[in-house]
Amino acid sequence: MLGEEVRRLSDTGTSNFLLNFTRVKYIDSTGVGELFSLLEMVKQKDGNLMLSNLPTKVKEVLTLTGFLPMFEIYDDENAALQSN
Repeated sequence: MLGEEVRRLSDTGTSNFLLNFTRVKYIDSTGVGELFSLLEMVKQKDGNLMLSNLPTKVKEVLTLTGFLPMFEIYDDENAALQSN
């Protein structure tokens, strides 16, 4: 569902996205693949995909897969929004 919504918004001209992971407990390889796919799509449209409030388990999975450095990661939404 997330991927569909980001793609829909991107198609209507939205180029910058902030995903808040506050309620996410874990992410599997499918979720990581979807995040990477969304990142690539957004970048192709000169946009940005930022992540905030990453729980330890999600950070660990992104680190183990080597994807963590590819994302802009912020401690909270306010820090992410102030960065742009």
